[in-house]
Amino acid sequence: LVMALPDYDMMPWTDRAEEFYEFIRTIGKRAKELGMQFCFHNHDGDLKPMNGTTGMDVLYDNIDPDLLQTELDLCWVYTAGHDPVAYINKYKDRARIIHCKDSNGRYREFYYKWHGGDYEQIKKTQGEFEFRPVGHGMLPYPAIMQAIDKTDIEWLIVEQDLPSMGLTPLECAAKSVAYLRSF
Repeated sequence: LVMALPDYDMMPWTDRAEEFYEFIRTIGKRAKELGMQFCFHNHDGDLKPMNGTTGMDVLYDNIDPDLLQTELDLCWVYTAGHDPVAYINKYKDRARIIHCKDSNGRYREFYYKWHGGDYEQIKKTQGEFEFRPVGHGMLPYPAIMQAIDKTDIEWLIVEQDLPSMGLTPLECAAKSVAYLRSF
């Protein structure tokens, strides 16, 4: 059971954090009763810096790993300005699923604006943000795959949010799978 969090007014960085943690614990306990594992799928906003940490890190600090595992989305980790290898290593005991996708850069417009940046200038120098097939963007997949090999991660899930490079979504997915199989 994997969930990306839809209700941002209940996130760990709000005054409703305790209510949010109890909500997550309840889902985690119910999933266990049903023989499932509850996992959190991150986006770049979950990794926004806050008081020396991130909302995702605070979430994991407050929820028992038995109730909440992670499905790390490496592209969103990278897009938020973090090192995907460091996050694989940080959460290797909490991750059995990795979400693999790639992009042409770190700067998605709304995230860049959080940092007070000029997105129009970034577009001039780096181009418009776009998702890419795995291995055809900027994420360090050779280092990522080396890190994954040292963990108990069981599943790599390929995702292509939007097609790119003149390919269809299925062609992008096929390129991603072919690239990952080369390791």
